[in-house]
Amino acid sequence: MAYETPPPDPSTPPPWADRLLEWFVAPHLLEDLQGDLQEVFQKRVQQVGLARARREYAWAVLHYLTPFFYRQKSSDYPTPALTDMLRNYVKIAWRNMLKHKTFSILNVFGLALSMSVGLLILLLYQDGYNYDKFHKDADLLYRVNTVANRKNGDIEPYATSPNPIGNVIESKFAWVDNVATLKVVDDVIIKDNQRFDFRGKATTKNFLEIFNFNLQRGSPANALQEPNSIVLTADLSKKLFGDENPVNKTVQIGNRGHYKITGILKPNPGKTHFEFDALLSATLLENTTESWANYYSTYTYIKVKPNTNIEQAVSAINNEILPRYKNLPISTRDASYRFDLQALPDITPGYSIANAMGKGLPSHLLWFLALMGFIVISSALFNYTNLTLAKSFSRAKEIGVRKVMGANRTQVLSQIVSEGIVLSLIALLFAVGFVMYFKNELSELQSFQFFDLNVSITPSSFIYFLVFALSMGAIAGFLPAITISKLNPLAAIHKIENLNLFKRIGLVRTLLVLQFAFTMLFMMIITTVHKQIDFAIAMDYGFSAEQVYNIQLQGVSASMAKSKFATIAGVERISSVNKPIGTYSDSPIAIKIKKADNYESVSSYSVDNDFIPNLDLTLVAGKNFSSIPSVNETNKEVIVNELFTKKYHLGNASESIGKLIYLNDSTTATIKGVVKDFLFKPADDALEPLLLRNNPAEWNLLNVKILPHSTEKTIASLQSAWKDIAPGYEFRGEFYETTIQNNFAISKDVNKVITFFTLLSVLIGMMGLLGMAIYSVEKRQKEISLRKVLGATEGDIIITLSKGFLILLLISFGLSIPLGIYISGQILNNFANRISLGLNIILPGFTLLSLLAISTIFSQSIKAALTNPVKSLRSE
Repeated sequence: MAYETPPPDPSTPPPWADRLLEWFVAPHLLEDLQGDLQEVFQKRVQQVGLARARREYAWAVLHYLTPFFYRQKSSDYPTPALTDMLRNYVKIAWRNMLKHKTFSILNVFGLALSMSVGLLILLLYQDGYNYDKFHKDADLLYRVNTVANRKNGDIEPYATSPNPIGNVIESKFAWVDNVATLKVVDDVIIKDNQRFDFRGKATTKNFLEIFNFNLQRGSPANALQEPNSIVLTADLSKKLFGDENPVNKTVQIGNRGHYKITGILKPNPGKTHFEFDALLSATLLENTTESWANYYSTYTYIKVKPNTNIEQAVSAINNEILPRYKNLPISTRDASYRFDLQALPDITPGYSIANAMGKGLPSHLLWFLALMGFIVISSALFNYTNLTLAKSFSRAKEIGVRKVMGANRTQVLSQIVSEGIVLSLIALLFAVGFVMYFKNELSELQSFQFFDLNVSITPSSFIYFLVFALSMGAIAGFLPAITISKLNPLAAIHKIENLNLFKRIGLVRTLLVLQFAFTMLFMMIITTVHKQIDFAIAMDYGFSAEQVYNIQLQGVSASMAKSKFATIAGVERISSVNKPIGTYSDSPIAIKIKKADNYESVSSYSVDNDFIPNLDLTLVAGKNFSSIPSVNETNKEVIVNELFTKKYHLGNASESIGKLIYLNDSTTATIKGVVKDFLFKPADDALEPLLLRNNPAEWNLLNVKILPHSTEKTIASLQSAWKDIAPGYEFRGEFYETTIQNNFAISKDVNKVITFFTLLSVLIGMMGLLGMAIYSVEKRQKEISLRKVLGATEGDIIITLSKGFLILLLISFGLSIPLGIYISGQILNNFANRISLGLNIILPGFTLLSLLAISTIFSQSIKAALTNPVKSLRSE
């Protein structure tokens, strides 16, 4: 027979009233109150019936819903056991810190220094990944990049793309919501006979629809609608007009004519990779469909519709665009192209790409800094682990007692980790101070201005700091806690010398070796980079830059400026050139020797007849350019270097004179002269073929050689003369040697950063070594005293105590030096002209680390050797 649930007792109170009573009344009052009510209920059922008894019961329950019956009774255990346990852990951690002051100070400052590095890198990441976050549809915005496949097999991506590509994409694909095209137009605004440089972008009217650059004056829909319209940033507007409203006024843009101001932009709410002081209407953009070969002048941005498959979109763009190149002439060095879409949030920081717009730290440099920070932080963690394991030997009985009293491994592990967290939080206070100091020092680096880095501490930064400190403390505590928590409690209490923990001393030695190996590796790298930069700056480039002062012409006639400056007493000679040699700037030109050959790109400069003698170059064959170039000479006569004649098999220098070459669009040119080879690019580039032309229309720079006895006076005279030559133009000049040194500004800053990390590693390493030396001396004090009583000399004691550390130091050198030589070699392979590897790379780091380590170890060993043995043995 199946079991059946019995029906509910009809004489029970209403269930809802009981549930309400149980939910509201405090537990310590519920049992008595509910029992009394139910007893009365049963009596009333007999007296007045079930229905009325239930109504009375419900009414009584409602009467008891008062604050008195809700108030909870104070617990006999008001504090949770977990809170008590954590409080105890913190208290024990604090007592241990006070008990071992030296170790605590070393750990706190080691963690603080390394933590400051981590916090600085966090701030750099926070700044680096803060670009273009204020655009509402940032996740739908993409830039069209061009990938050029060179004939020599190289692949080079460009942030730019052909001007017509935007119109094609917008008209052909339904998944495209909007398109904007930009072109860089850096020029000057002329107002009241004053010239104001500005960074401009010529763009289509859709730009302000796609991106959230808001106007404080003017209408976004019409701001770039009309030809010759210009929108100013608030800063440029204030600079030009003060607090006036300039909308509908006109300004002259260089030689481009007058532009009407149609809007004023609000300050950007955040960082952006778009760098501009003004937006100009699209009349300055090329508007021809034949310009597919020009992929390096314009930027194309598209806004896609939600849920667009980007991989399919890229494939569709290439399928549509690439066939258009079949019958079009393309760059002589290119074999083919393809196009890619780069998401707006991925542009900055992003991968290295030609024609990149804006600043911001590249992603590979951020990763490099993160790696350096990781190594420094690891060094501090090694220190903490070593010192904590060393101290744990003296705490073995404490751990054993805790386990005998019932603590499991997890609780012991939690205790050790909590000590690491407490120490880390204390270190955080010092780390924030270090960050404030370090960021001020680093902000002086040229790279900080170049990459527009802004390491500022915001309220949200402190949340990151706290999380970072807690994480670092947990990791620092967890490493030794794994070992300590494995202790056998009985062995810990009765026979400490046989503990398995002592077998873990190998871990301490390993960490110490790794710490010094990393430090030695750093020392070798910074020595290599430092010596290579000095070598590159000091090497003979083959031309004389001494006392040569470069002046930018900024559109001013070279012949007029040259004739004016030539009258100044301290000026020895002046030459004209389009770009400064010895830098990364040149003007590649396509050449070929025979008409049937393929064009090749060759570095080219446009110079005048004074260029060769002014820079002490040597003409080995042929003639120099004329002082007044004829039309024939301007277009059809060139001077080449010796390597040019060798590479293109033109015979020796004399034999190559008069031979024809083809330039660009099959224009023929005659070799007029051959100049001796010289480095016209920085030292990291190999010597290349060179072609010099004589085209006055391209001269943008004057090389003014100044007599050495009147340098300052002559520069002042040049500045004064400039005011007459170009009123309203800012005088821009610097010595050639400074120009060459600036080639290596970023490399110098990178080397300074590596040096900074290395010094921190050295300091942290020495602190760790000092701590281990102090501990070793303390633990072996009685052994040392017995040795002295038995006749050991101070020298014997010093050797005994130091020998183990010196062996570890030699092992670390043995590991790091081969690796350092390999990495240094890889670094130097990036330089065509480089230093040789040898003892010059090894000795500086080896000597410095050896001296510091030996001084640290011997200071404690000598102290122990000179201690009176009676003080250690009297308790025996």
